[in-house]
Amino acid sequence: MDNVQIIHTPKGDDMVVLPRRDYERLLRARRDEDEDSEDARLANEQLALIKAGKLKMIPLEDIRKKMKPSPTHPVAIFRKHRGLTAAALAKKAGVSRVTITHIENRTRKGTVANYQAIARALGVKVDSIIEWSDR
Repeated sequence: MDNVQIIHTPKGDDMVVLPRRDYERLLRARRDEDEDSEDARLANEQLALIKAGKLKMIPLEDIRKKMKPSPTHPVAIFRKHRGLTAAALAKKAGVSRVTITHIENRTRKGTVANYQAIARALGVKVDSIIEWSDR
């Protein structure tokens, strides 16, 4: 960081003045750290659930099916793997059953908030349930 100024206040506080680009770079780095911390927290949470027998690992074959172009939407794959009905997932995610049905049938795209809520309810990252055509 170039061009940083430190100002000493009469009360003894130090104030730091820096160029906006440096400030924005610090904000981006903090957001990246926060995202990394959240990813690690979620991973540890999922591992604890797996170890406790409360969550099953998704078989590699199911993941391979998901990666191939498939008539089945990823939300439906994860939902069925978790043993949930569309209504149960909707309730757990706090969205309507119609929203789940539209997303799974690809008749409408969900909102970012919908996908975030559904991902949390399924215990997966949002990227796992959004298809490239949804992005």
